[in-house]
Amino acid sequence: MKRYQLLVRAQINGALCEPGHIFTLPEGVKGPHRTVVADNRGAQIADHDHPDRPQRLIDEPLYVEVIEPEVRE
Repeated sequence: MKRYQLLVRAQINGALCEPGHIFTLPEGVKGPHRTVVADNRGAQIADHDHPDRPQRLIDEPLYVEVIEPEVRE
């Protein structure tokens, strides 16, 4: 399984975890994320259903993959 590191405080499996927490995810499972407007990342989703201004929403991960350095023998 791959290892990931949280970028912000998030809830994982019912526990509140702080930034920097290392965790694993089974293959195909989506980890903690927030939904943002695709055209303006970080914007609030106040008018996402306004008929004159349709906006596309995406899930932004709140974690990054931990890349282990290669061990040379």
